[in-house]
Amino acid sequence: MKNLLKIGTALLFAASFMVSCMKQDASSLKGNDGIGDCVLTVSIGDELTKVVGQTPAAEKKINDVQVFVFNTSTGKLDAAVHKGGLSSDGGFTLSEKLSCTRGPRQVWALVNAKVNYVDGPDAERVKTINELQEKTSFLTDNGPSDFVMAGKVDVKLETDTQTVSVEVRRVCAAVFIKNIENDMIVPAYQVPGAVKITGVYLLNVPNKQNFTIPDSDKTAVGSISSTVLPQENWISPLKKTDAASELALTSDVYDQIDQTLEFKSKFSKHSTLYAYPNDAETLPSSTWAPAVTTLVVEAEVGGQPCIYPIRLGNLHSNYKYEVSLVIKHIGGSPDNPWKKIEFSDLTATINVVDWTTGEPVSQTI
Repeated sequence: MKNLLKIGTALLFAASFMVSCMKQDASSLKGNDGIGDCVLTVSIGDELTKVVGQTPAAEKKINDVQVFVFNTSTGKLDAAVHKGGLSSDGGFTLSEKLSCTRGPRQVWALVNAKVNYVDGPDAERVKTINELQEKTSFLTDNGPSDFVMAGKVDVKLETDTQTVSVEVRRVCAAVFIKNIENDMIVPAYQVPGAVKITGVYLLNVPNKQNFTIPDSDKTAVGSISSTVLPQENWISPLKKTDAASELALTSDVYDQIDQTLEFKSKFSKHSTLYAYPNDAETLPSSTWAPAVTTLVVEAEVGGQPCIYPIRLGNLHSNYKYEVSLVIKHIGGSPDNPWKKIEFSDLTATINVVDWTTGEPVSQTI
């Protein structure tokens, strides 16, 4: 938003998974890897932080939960449970219990994943940590009250009763239009009704990511570089998409009564758009290549449709990027949303020069 681009801090979109481990066989030896069963119950806390622009119910929506317990030394699955159809706004406790062995374990949780990796089709069921991390989701799997999340934690199951908290984070990034201000320089565009903001959308949006969570940075979800994704795995690679499922996440259209942005005023409507992580550094052009995600503000200035493209740079999972834009000039062509608007401001200085002596005139009439 060049113009002003403000990058916010990471959204701590986190759900707490309380995992209680109780020894099932009292005669089992403690602390020996694989010896003695544990019964795990999973509870979801209600400490979800707010999603900007969503209702209190939607911002805590948990529709589907999958929990996996892996043997840390072998990477193999020790126990798993899936619960769907929850429609929970927080504070939900799974009735299913996991029977697992004791010892060093890694507990994973997926929320709102669209594929059942626990007891779904055989080809989709995961048996190792690596298999789970290689699974992918699409941005279009997400929704305003249905965000795909993932998290993991290393534990040692060895006591009679044990509690473990797994924080899950959203795979997507959020782009929040915080402010648009009308500061038009040309007086003709300073009159009432001259500037209207009609909508916003994202250009160059990756649509695919895996569930990998690196040990070095457990706040990150996903390891697929957007630069290796083919064009079919991108939303709006050259122009605004016309697919309804993609538009629902990457665009917003304003009602006519809300569009007018008067001179020296700030736009009263805010939007939150979503994208998957993007580490591409190439600038967008008329020829497609993996490129930086761009926020495009759609407007009418003096009755003429135009756009204001703002390049966002790298996007990371579970981060919120706040955007502020000041409009001083008429925007670019809606047919070329990838094209950066180049302005050269001119400052005019007027000086009265000294009189130049002309040729003397002498006339007798």
